Amino acid sequence: MHREPSILILTASYGEGHVQAARALHQQFVSQGYKHVEVVDLIKNAYPVIHSIASKIYLRSPNSARLGLDYYGWGYAATKNSDADATWKKYLDEIGKKELVRTIRKCRPDVIINTFPFAAASAIGKRFDIPVYTVVTDYVMHSLWMHPDTSHYFVASDQLKHECVTHAVKPDHVTVSGIPVRKAFEQLQTAVTDNQYAKLFSQNKDILLIVAGSYGVLGKISSMVRGLIGQGQMEIVVVCGRNEKLKRKLSAQFASQPTVHIFGFVENIHELMSIASCIVTKAGGITLTESLLTKLPILIFKPFAGQESGNAHFFQANGAALIAHSPKELQHQIINLLSDRDRLLYMKQAMGKMNHGSAAQTIVDRIAGFGFTRWNKIQSSGS
Repeated sequence: MHREPSILILTASYGEGHVQAARALHQQFVSQGYKHVEVVDLIKNAYPVIHSIASKIYLRSPNSARLGLDYYGWGYAATKNSDADATWKKYLDEIGKKELVRTIRKCRPDVIINTFPFAAASAIGKRFDIPVYTVVTDYVMHSLWMHPDTSHYFVASDQLKHECVTHAVKPDHVTVSGIPVRKAFEQLQTAVTDNQYAKLFSQNKDILLIVAGSYGVLGKISSMVRGLIGQGQMEIVVVCGRNEKLKRKLSAQFASQPTVHIFGFVENIHELMSIASCIVTKAGGITLTESLLTKLPILIFKPFAGQESGNAHFFQANGAALIAHSPKELQHQIINLLSDRDRLLYMKQAMGKMNHGSAAQTIVDRIAGFGFTRWNKIQSSGS
């Protein structure tokens, strides 16, 4: 009897990027007619208490780094180029195995897609004869993403493909797709006619968009905004995400400033980005990709160690971003950039060269092209 293909997308809610990439793929599969697509936060399901503690530690790591205790950055650097048979990797391989087997038996997937480096997925996938596809959600490679049983890799750049090949991955097992983001960003290739934010700002001024993030990770926002008020023809927009405390604080501080606009969580952030002149943001893979698709020049303030630092330097090396290491340097960069139309145009053109089109569609089409492995061994397996 004919059965519709079943797709299992694995993710983890350590930061927003992995989850957003998974949702983008889910959206694309559904839009192309696939009915059985499920996104699973594997660690959250397997170890809810440990997940809660670990996610809090992860989210607080930037604050610890500012105090000189950069445990995340140290750990990332120490393990970045580890061998596949490293002892710590073998330990991580065990994380989530039982939950993944349970999920496989429940969902009966024909393919598994990783948007988080679960080493267990590739090993378990091989055990059940299910192909596992890994979607790398940053512009730098870490050894955690690599596993000999992975069927195919989807990466953001030619440089990452080269790194995969140097780790003994066959070139035809790597596709340069870009990083999947919401369709709303891809559809901005055409003009936005009903932008709800365009009417809020002066048409004759540049719009500086500052994305503070859900956890206020940029820090020192107040002093930076204060230093920019009155500098050139500029409207300043600060998006605080779900950090209501930060939103209330900034709204009170700048209530008398007509050129400063404070927002909380913005569902249609793509509309704000489409009318902005440049963006100040952290260097997460998803945020950078969203800026890339909207051709929005990027300024990154003190990128955190680990993948964000790697992402930031990749964009800087390709002419799409500037990196500042102090509030004063950032302020000067903003003022200089907004007064230099040639530089703004150069950065937009650089982004155009880095854009690989719709990553989600490329990934879905490629996986469909490989064909879907039919369910044939799980019921008879003794696992």
